[in-house]
Amino acid sequence: MGARVPFEEGQNLYVSLPSAAEITLVHNGRRMDSREDCRAVYEVSEAGVYRVEVRRGGVPWVFSNPICFEFAPPES
Repeated sequence: MGARVPFEEGQNLYVSLPSAAEITLVHNGRRMDSREDCRAVYEVSEAGVYRVEVRRGGVPWVFSNPICFEFAPPES
């Protein structure tokens, strides 16, 4: 149910669906991008909580669990 991972430059989120649908990327509760497709790749540009919402014909279909990309604590 969701995950916490260290934030690093160059990370991506991948979405793959069996058929085209409206894919929406949500970052920290704000809609960042939306597209109609069966695949999407999103760059994780900053730390925070990311999730994906998918709708088919305007009807909610898939809502992913959140993934939290967080800065690693400084090494001591």
